[in-house]
Amino acid sequence: MLKTQVLTIFYSVKELWEQATLSYNMPLTILLGLIVLFWIFTLLGAVGIDALDFDFDTDVDGDICDVPGAMLRVVNAGLIPVTVVLSILVLLMWVSAMVLNFYLNPGQSWLLALGFFFASSILGVIGTKILTQPLVPFIRYNMEP
Repeated sequence: MLKTQVLTIFYSVKELWEQATLSYNMPLTILLGLIVLFWIFTLLGAVGIDALDFDFDTDVDGDICDVPGAMLRVVNAGLIPVTVVLSILVLLMWVSAMVLNFYLNPGQSWLLALGFFFASSILGVIGTKILTQPLVPFIRYNMEP
């Protein structure tokens, strides 16, 4: 019985690895790996949590130059650290792309995978907004008292 459970886990991990290393999932897998390395270095004290953080305050009203900042503010990046927001976003995008491609792309079509990448981006943004919104009152990052 134990041998059967171990083999089941082994084959599940093998399928996960194979799906993660497919060429159309590889960019998100690499991004997730970089996020994991960042958090390992942060936990070890080699890097601070705000090492990749930047300020979104601009004096431009309604100009096209503020579009990237506005897009990040949608997921609360101005209220909590960008590293936390990007970590959640990349994780959700990776999981949704993996699930969508595993179940709905058995023929491994690049065109379908590209569509799933955009769908996982939208799902990632929505999920990041939902997961970070409850954190805003507790963190109050970059907010004046």
